[in-house]
Amino acid sequence: MRRLFDDWESVLARAADSHFVLLLDFDGTLAPIAPTPDDAALPRETRSLLERLAENPRCTLAVVSGRGIEDLRGKVGIPGIVYVGNHGLEADGTEALPSYEPPRLARELLTWMHRELAARLAEVPGVFFEDKNASLAVHYRLVAPRDAARVETDVRRAVEALDVGGFLEIAAGKMVLDLRPRLDWNKGTAVAHLVRAEERLRAGAVFPIYVGDDATDEDAFRALEGRGIAVLVGEPRKSHATHYVKDTEEVARMLRALAERCGEPLNR
Repeated sequence: MRRLFDDWESVLARAADSHFVLLLDFDGTLAPIAPTPDDAALPRETRSLLERLAENPRCTLAVVSGRGIEDLRGKVGIPGIVYVGNHGLEADGTEALPSYEPPRLARELLTWMHRELAARLAEVPGVFFEDKNASLAVHYRLVAPRDAARVETDVRRAVEALDVGGFLEIAAGKMVLDLRPRLDWNKGTAVAHLVRAEERLRAGAVFPIYVGDDATDEDAFRALEGRGIAVLVGEPRKSHATHYVKDTEEVARMLRALAERCGEPLNR
């Protein structure tokens, strides 16, 4: 894994005259991690750069997040881009992806799980739940460190005890556990569908870039193996990413550099 800015000219050379397909996680990538999901905010400069890229005909822009689609749209609010929420289960702004509507049994199971976990974790300060229709997130960023392991254990035990049919799976992120339907679908499959749709539209001349910071982004990193680049936000670690940047400020720096590149004439 190489630092992106040490390899930037080489990346641009590989992209040549390709159409950029820019796929970006939200929390920890575009917006700094916040104590609660409601507190997260897109920095002003980052928003301006995204608006600039969204209007550029040489770039297709998508935000790919674990957030519910309505929440994600509300946080970003930029027209002309693709929104992918719930780890790929929901989409807006593209015909390449369906939006998954959970069957009644799955919704009832998630509601039951919410009620049971709220009772089990009632004495743990800082735990809060996020109902995203197709999934349930258990956040514990505000929990005391000594109680974090208990939250993880209680959630896993509850799923083992109550989900007797094995309908749910747990996706672990940064201080959050997502309970979602057990489907062969994630950020990676969503990203692969988006990239293939752009390849068909542009006769294959596309260069995808995925940027994310969390364990749930590894599926998307894997989906881009052998094509484009995958950028990890944070310190280098074992990952399927090809490159890394340090933080959200360096993500903004990358967006700025890409916007400048897209503003240049082809075959310069």
